[in-house]
Amino acid sequence: MANNISILSIKDTNSIKDPRVKAVAEQMLNVVKVSTEKAYAAAVRPNEFKLPADRNSLEQVLSRNLQRKSADKRASMANKALALAKRPAAERIRDYGQQLGQINLASPNSVATELRKLPVAAEIKTSVEYLNSISRKLNTHVIVPQYVVLNPVFVNPNIFRAQQAKDELEFRLHQVLCVRETQPIGGSDEIALGGMAIDAEMNTIPIPEQFVGSFSDSGVAKNYLPPQQFFSPKINLRAGNSWPKEYIVTMTMAEKDGSGFSRFLVELWSSLKTEITTAVATAVGAGVGAALGSIIPGVGSIIGAAVGAAIGAFVDWLTKTFGDDVFDPVSVAIVIPSLGHLWDGRAESSAQYATFTGYGGEYRLTYDWRRTFEAPPPQLQTRRLTGKAMMYALDHEYTGRNPQRTVEHAINLPLTALGTNYDLNLPPLGVGGEVRLEARVTATLMDVSSGRIRVQGELLLFEGDSESSNDLDGRQPVDFILAPNESRSVSVVVRNTDEGGDVGEVKFELTNSI
Repeated sequence: MANNISILSIKDTNSIKDPRVKAVAEQMLNVVKVSTEKAYAAAVRPNEFKLPADRNSLEQVLSRNLQRKSADKRASMANKALALAKRPAAERIRDYGQQLGQINLASPNSVATELRKLPVAAEIKTSVEYLNSISRKLNTHVIVPQYVVLNPVFVNPNIFRAQQAKDELEFRLHQVLCVRETQPIGGSDEIALGGMAIDAEMNTIPIPEQFVGSFSDSGVAKNYLPPQQFFSPKINLRAGNSWPKEYIVTMTMAEKDGSGFSRFLVELWSSLKTEITTAVATAVGAGVGAALGSIIPGVGSIIGAAVGAAIGAFVDWLTKTFGDDVFDPVSVAIVIPSLGHLWDGRAESSAQYATFTGYGGEYRLTYDWRRTFEAPPPQLQTRRLTGKAMMYALDHEYTGRNPQRTVEHAINLPLTALGTNYDLNLPPLGVGGEVRLEARVTATLMDVSSGRIRVQGELLLFEGDSESSNDLDGRQPVDFILAPNESRSVSVVVRNTDEGGDVGEVKFELTNSI
């Protein structure tokens, strides 16, 4: 898995595999919950619940979100928060743990600041060495295993020319589909997208809210032709000194109704990233304000995963607890092992999907990732596969006649494009009026720097009432690699495994030349 390009989804704290990272995400989730109680309760009891002065604190961010609500909604949410904040200490400890359950909500300090005054919780305490051991291992150690893009093709990055444009990674939108319109129906849904992105060096890219379109009914789609880059600047793949590199994008969807929820999530994301970074620094004993990225290279993606998990879980809690009907955010991650890795020889990943639910509705976003890089140098020469394929087939007859046939085909095949499957175009070979041998074989230029060619496919043996029969009775894979200027002789035999002794063989005598 470590050598594949992985595309991952982060829904909530259950998406986190590593126990230390999960503990940080869950503690920060509880910090946001307690901060919400304090911020919302302050709307009705400002003298009892004092907000911190810092505009970027979680409480201030949450308070601004509350102020955007209607008066009735604001009062309902504030009174609910007050009731939660006034619960007995035993209930709060049950829900938020020993430390957070006893935080003084009357303090003018933020909840996160008050928590930092206490000893680091045992389940969170860790070391620089431990985090270094899991950094740049998002797909194998940090996030719950999902799936990977198989059969990546490696391209030696040394073939790339010095560039005017950087090697970059794009996140592209293909379609937004209304699966189910929001309820209650009050005209068209006015949908907008926004979010944040973070790379392994802890650089943050804010994604301003952008209008997607009006959706009048289920099944209506907004198509982006050509695909649209979701944010700018693009991710610079050459930033940072080590591989693999990991990138996380958190997407927010909102109805364009003036609620400001997308803006709230961006502010929350930024504030929570700061708090989680501080929590991680404290957990390893580095202290507040430490240059964590230089101490633990690759920690940015760990923090990004924790932020995405905490925000996803928080929005779900916010909806259930306060009836704040919003679309759940979606976080996705990508792990690229090296500058030379592509998707099956292509610069674009396959289409991926993100589902947003909220307001009683559901929308599906189709996206992909795309690599941009400089073309190979002009002096790179096209590889050519030359030689011959000798096909032999035998129709076994119980009468002892056993008709057989041999045909030779010349091969002279230029390979000009990386990752493209070039068909050897070997015609089927029939014999005895009953047997047919097919060689479905292609050649692929695997690596434009070393010039390796992969020959792969399969032999199929059919037997029936005629040579045109589709009764498949035997198959055998073909798979071998030729280095530049290498000549190889490879024989592959396929037998009738269903009935009789019919047999087919292809002997390849091939050279990988210029």
